[in-house]
Amino acid sequence: MTVNSPHQYFQIIIAEAQVLQTLHPKTRFGYTGVVDCRICHKAISKTTTLKNGRRYLHCEHCLFIGMAEEFFLDAQSEKARYDLHRNSIEDQGYVTMLETFIKATIQPYQVTRILDYGSGPSPVLAELLRRQSYQVEIYDPIYAANKFPEASFDLLCATEVVEHFYQPLQEFPKMLRLLKPNGYLALMTRFSPSYDEFKSWFYKDDSTHTSFYSLKTFEYLAAEFGMEIVNYREPDLIVLQKRVCKT
Repeated sequence: MTVNSPHQYFQIIIAEAQVLQTLHPKTRFGYTGVVDCRICHKAISKTTTLKNGRRYLHCEHCLFIGMAEEFFLDAQSEKARYDLHRNSIEDQGYVTMLETFIKATIQPYQVTRILDYGSGPSPVLAELLRRQSYQVEIYDPIYAANKFPEASFDLLCATEVVEHFYQPLQEFPKMLRLLKPNGYLALMTRFSPSYDEFKSWFYKDDSTHTSFYSLKTFEYLAAEFGMEIVNYREPDLIVLQKRVCKT
């Protein structure tokens, strides 16, 4: 476009400023419309926009699905959502779910010292593990921000935690640093559906669920961070073993 006068130039500047004001603060500057996968950094070519306006990015390379960053909650809103959780040791349905997790992902391995990572406001899993004579510590960035030395634990478990990670490539190394060599990372998270199934998938409806992983996504993460997948069970259980620390 040719600018023929100062007046026309300022009209263009004003128009661009009006467009920028409509964008979320996280995307106003340097936004090109081209977004890379937060896991494998390949260019995203497919997106889904829900009726509420939230947008999700589908990676065709590693099959990771991530909420677009402009829809991430701020820290105060995120905590307010977590404060609504009512999980307790008296909730038999919740306890049964966790007992299934323990049987499938913890009991098969010779471990003693365990970290319940992302334990939340009510660390029910930690209590169940202690009842089985495991040595258990808890960590949660909001409710129990304890600090531990590196290579402290035989197994780190995270039940319905990794889907809350805004930046998984920053968070997985934090977990792995706490594991001993050959330690286990036991995860519960719903594995991502196909592109066509995503809009009707219930797991996306929680506004704090920002990251969804497929088996292929975990294969990429395992290769990236020196892990091996040793247990995988649909629809939501996976165990990785730490091999070579690349963190």
